[in-house]
Amino acid sequence: MAGVQTNWDSASGNSSRAIIVWESSDLIHWTDERPLTVEDEAVGMAWAPDVVWMPHGESILCIGGAFAEDDSSSSHTGDPVMLNSLRSDYTSDFRVFTSPQTYISLGEETAIDLSFLQINESIFVRYYVDGPTTSPVPGDQQGLFGEWTTLDGKVDNSASFEALCVHNAICQNITLS
Repeated sequence: MAGVQTNWDSASGNSSRAIIVWESSDLIHWTDERPLTVEDEAVGMAWAPDVVWMPHGESILCIGGAFAEDDSSSSHTGDPVMLNSLRSDYTSDFRVFTSPQTYISLGEETAIDLSFLQINESIFVRYYVDGPTTSPVPGDQQGLFGEWTTLDGKVDNSASFEALCVHNAICQNITLS
């Protein structure tokens, strides 16, 4: 489309509210790719989901980025009412999801690209990218909900990393400073 310009604001306000789901019986061979809508109509995107198995409820917690404007029409041309925030929902089969809820919202700042690293049965470290630093923000917590403790330190040279990159850095024994 000649003359059409796309930037982050227009893309986050007018993108897909679906995630792409594949099926696998062995985690090697994947088939049956399909989009699955996981966000409300007022939301302009579903972005970079991460999932965690919740054994007690036999369900999967899915958390991804979302952006909403005060215009609930499909044109999404209003002022932002929820900047890029992280939203959560549950599924047991990747066919039906619960209604999404806000998991992290930083008000006037962005929160996207969340990833969890499970330390043991109850301790998790989470990383997400916030607007001011554009680097992963680490925190730890017993369980996945409630107040998190922001950890000191950062991954060296991690400006513009996505949170998942932190796991790779830890696994490769890159120094956290």
